[in-house]
Amino acid sequence: MTIDWSWIGDHTDDLTSLTFSHLQAAMTAVLLGLLISLPLAVVAHRVRPLRGFLLGLSNVLFTIPSIAIFVLLLPISGLTRTTTVIGLTVYTLVVLLRNTVEGLDSVPAKTKEAAKAMGTRPLRTLLTVELPRAPGDHGRCPYRHGHVDLARLGRDLHRRRRPRPALHRRLPARLPDAGHRRRRPDPAPGRGGGRPAGRPPVRADPVEEAASLMYELFKNLAKWLTSGSQWAGSDGIAHRLAEHLQYSLLATLIAAAIGLPLGLLIGHTGKGAFLAINLASFGRALPTVGLVVLVFLASGLSMWPVYIALVALAVPSIVTNTYAGMTAVDPDVKDAARGQGMRGHQVLFQVELPLALPLIMTGLRLALIQVVATATIAAYVSFGGLGRYVFDGLAQRDLVQVLGGAVLVAVVAIVLDLGLSTLQRFLFRHRTA
Repeated sequence: MTIDWSWIGDHTDDLTSLTFSHLQAAMTAVLLGLLISLPLAVVAHRVRPLRGFLLGLSNVLFTIPSIAIFVLLLPISGLTRTTTVIGLTVYTLVVLLRNTVEGLDSVPAKTKEAAKAMGTRPLRTLLTVELPRAPGDHGRCPYRHGHVDLARLGRDLHRRRRPRPALHRRLPARLPDAGHRRRRPDPAPGRGGGRPAGRPPVRADPVEEAASLMYELFKNLAKWLTSGSQWAGSDGIAHRLAEHLQYSLLATLIAAAIGLPLGLLIGHTGKGAFLAINLASFGRALPTVGLVVLVFLASGLSMWPVYIALVALAVPSIVTNTYAGMTAVDPDVKDAARGQGMRGHQVLFQVELPLALPLIMTGLRLALIQVVATATIAAYVSFGGLGRYVFDGLAQRDLVQVLGGAVLVAVVAIVLDLGLSTLQRFLFRHRTA
């Protein structure tokens, strides 16, 4: 495998332009995601009945494979940059919303009570006390997700559109020549053989047309999901589901084996946190397709490219949330444990780890959602899983099959997240805020 450096030199201008376009789309999506998620996180933190709904909705949107949500947006916003920005913004919400809520929850209650006793108003308490003291991963948000880079896909599709002629090339075809006699207007209908009066052509309402298209799409999707033949055989949903779960759970376990010890170490010692977190987050910034292709060229046709890409995606969430949970432990509690004669490893496993478990569980849940949604990449290198329906549907121009694969991936991720959430509530049911 060699790198053609001459090609890079010949395309410097194109690469620079595409880089700025990529950054513009990414920063726009992150800014919009922050503007949307911050007030929603405050509402979810203070209005407990809405907490589950808001976090669940963000999880649902996050679990949809990128290519599927892009296809669904085409009838509404078309082949425009708006489609790209909407898709990218959707994927920022779950990271920003969930981590902001968890960060606000981890602010000590006595700190908020002290601010309230001093007469600080709720808004000022939020801005000056809760948000500054809320640890977490609020600012680190992936601008690409899944097996397709939405910014690149939207840009490529936009370039394929037929360019519209320039204005000065369209005018001569519409305006009469300067020496041409002015055309007399047609007589009124019914006078002197004028054109018969008639109704103007009725234009279809784009909203109604899009609604009709979506209705037919979801009706065919229901038939596809409930068909008995669709669930049987080696290409059936049951078999593809088992493959998808195998890829996702194994990759998450490997990521946890790497990320948990690293997060506990840097959280307990307080050393190397900046370097470790940024190195771990480097895997989140790598385009998944690019990483899979790179490992595929080095190792050949195997599952290693898929597992390496999924582990690289899951490790940052686990490391960051583990470190955030460790740093959220009250220093007075750790000092009291050391004052009672506990050694370093005893403080870690008997004091810090139990108190940090809620944020650690959140990191594991987030990593699992990311892996389940991105495990569709296995089909990109001719393996199985639910991504088989997405890629086969794209190749066959079968939108129902693409949407069916996306719905199945979303349902699997939601069920797993609800299971971990229930387990988390059961384990910490006696713990007060």
